[in-house]
Amino acid sequence: MPLVTEPTYENGELQHGGSDLDLKGSLPYYAVEVIYCLALLQILTALLSDKFWWLLLALPAWGLWLLWQYVLQPYFFSPSPEGVEETAVERRKREKLERKENKVKYSKGRR
Repeated sequence: MPLVTEPTYENGELQHGGSDLDLKGSLPYYAVEVIYCLALLQILTALLSDKFWWLLLALPAWGLWLLWQYVLQPYFFSPSPEGVEETAVERRKREKLERKENKVKYSKGRR
């Protein structure tokens, strides 16, 4: 974990500022969550019963759910660009923006 959070420098310039472990949705965040779950399961197994090892099956199920939620579901169920039709208001806004971008801009010269 310390390697993920350390900034990296090349020739005295900052190349990567390091990852934030508390940034929800990042890989280090989920790695810390797995470490907490494993520690809790080990403590529960040591103190109470050997049956708590069965709760380790929840970690791969959680990983599959995250894979579905953040990767597979948006990939399979996102609307295709061809199937989306723009409304008249959206078309007018787009055309107005295009006209504005294509408009010649004049600047005042120095006096």
